[in-house]
Amino acid sequence: MTQLGTKFNLDIKDMGIINDGKTVWFINKKQKEVQINDYVKGSSQGIVNPADFISQYDQKNFVAAVTFDGAQSGKQVQVIECKPVKKGTEYSKARITVNKPTGELIAMEIFNKDGSRHTLNVSKTTFGKPGSATVFTFNKAKYPGYNVEDLRVN
Repeated sequence: MTQLGTKFNLDIKDMGIINDGKTVWFINKKQKEVQINDYVKGSSQGIVNPADFISQYDQKNFVAAVTFDGAQSGKQVQVIECKPVKKGTEYSKARITVNKPTGELIAMEIFNKDGSRHTLNVSKTTFGKPGSATVFTFNKAKYPGYNVEDLRVN
C-alpha cells in the first residue's frame, strides 16, 4: 500500500484499489473487472480508506478499548477494538493492531454487519520514500482485457 493523504494505492493478491482523492478504482483481478466510483471521504465503499478510518478514531465516533498489550510474533503490540457510536454504520467493529513502540499499523480488521470481514495486514512500512504521482491514477493499459464499468454519479 502506498498512501499520501487521502490518496492511496492498495495492491493485494486478488484485488486492487486506487484512490486519487476524487475517484476510486476497484480492481477485481479474478474477474478481470474494474469499477470506477466517486470517492466520498469517510464512506465505506466496500473497503475503507485506512487514513479515513484511523482519522475517525476519537471518543465521539468510537468506543475503544485495548484488548491486548504484549508480545506477539516477536513484537511489542497493542490490539485496540473499536465499536462505532453511530448505529447506521456498515461495520460492527474494527480491530487495529499497532507496533507499540513506533505506533506503526500492523493490521486492521473490519467486521461488517453482514458477517463479512476485511483484513489489511501491513508487512513493511517505509516512510519518506519518494514516489510518482501516477501511483494514484488508474492506467487502463496495465489491465488489458479488463471490463471497466464507470459507476460515478457525474
